[in-house]
Amino acid sequence: MNPTSAPDLNGFFVARSDKNEGEFKVLHNTMLPKNSRTFIDTTFIPGEPNYYLVQAVDTANNVSSSFPVSVTLIDSIPPVKPIFISGKIDSLGVVTIIVEKNKEKDLMGYRLFRSNSEEHEFSTIYEGFMNNDSLDQKVLTEFKDTVSLNSLTPIIYYKIKALDFNYNQSEFSNVLKVVRPDTIPPVIPLFNDVIVGEKKIELRFVPSSSEDVNEHIIYRKTDLQSKWENLNTTGPKETKYVDTTVTTGTTYYYSIRAKDISGLFSKYSSTVYGKPYDTGLRPSIEKFSIDVEKKNIILKWEYPPLKAEHVFMIYKRDDKGKLQQYDTTKEKSYTDKNVNKENYYAIKVITEDGGQSKMSNVLGKNIE
Repeated sequence: MNPTSAPDLNGFFVARSDKNEGEFKVLHNTMLPKNSRTFIDTTFIPGEPNYYLVQAVDTANNVSSSFPVSVTLIDSIPPVKPIFISGKIDSLGVVTIIVEKNKEKDLMGYRLFRSNSEEHEFSTIYEGFMNNDSLDQKVLTEFKDTVSLNSLTPIIYYKIKALDFNYNQSEFSNVLKVVRPDTIPPVIPLFNDVIVGEKKIELRFVPSSSEDVNEHIIYRKTDLQSKWENLNTTGPKETKYVDTTVTTGTTYYYSIRAKDISGLFSKYSSTVYGKPYDTGLRPSIEKFSIDVEKKNIILKWEYPPLKAEHVFMIYKRDDKGKLQQYDTTKEKSYTDKNVNKENYYAIKVITEDGGQSKMSNVLGKNIE
């Protein structure tokens, strides 16, 4: 201010506005004395633009105004943590992100960050700041991003910070997860071992390495020219499956596919096969008993049903004490009329497909 006052100076008024033009509001009720050179404003609004001008008034009530002056107030309070409203991605890979506008009056805008993993560092991809002196006083709350759809990482991660005109930054928002439209089928799982047993086939495999796999489907058939039949479903991390619905002597062919959360299937894996083998061992004789009736030896036993044709082989000790084949029967009892003083027997099953049971216990009776 010019230290030399005009002869007709009467006093001063100090006015304030949140814009550098337009209406300014006088901050005091009475005119300041003409020798005043300072004024303390205690009514300013923190966080808002503050423009001041001084009006000089002469004795004839003529008014002369200074140019507006912007006063920067020390502001160390950051905006509150921003909140995402939504995030969507279209079929072309354009991501639209909407943020709930912060309530701070000195909000300057937002800084948007992106990463391909929640655990990795987030990089700045967009800054939308309002110019304090601009006529367009709108804070951008809708952001656009473009990403590739041909990626094995199904999710894109976003964070955002709010900034005020003093460049105070808010803390990071919560992470926004945007799922890419899935156009890539899962990686094919692979069989790495087939373990064949008598009544089962164990399949071991390397699961699909795709992150969005939801399940694995195991297929089976008994004829290479036939269509695959869905055998069972396993979880995304399972590494083996045991097929117990098999028949000895039949060859079974297997394949496996992965299915992701979008319903996309991998290709069929290479075919593997297994054939349950027959050990030849059949169930043992049960509840074998021996009695004497009228100097005849009566043998009785029990045996579970068998699909294959079978006979019961009767063994009897000879005079040297060795068991020898003596007779056969299809019944579950046998009467020996050709008895000796000492009579010892054992029984086992012989099937037409070459199988047999273990020898039963040896039972005996002496005849006087």
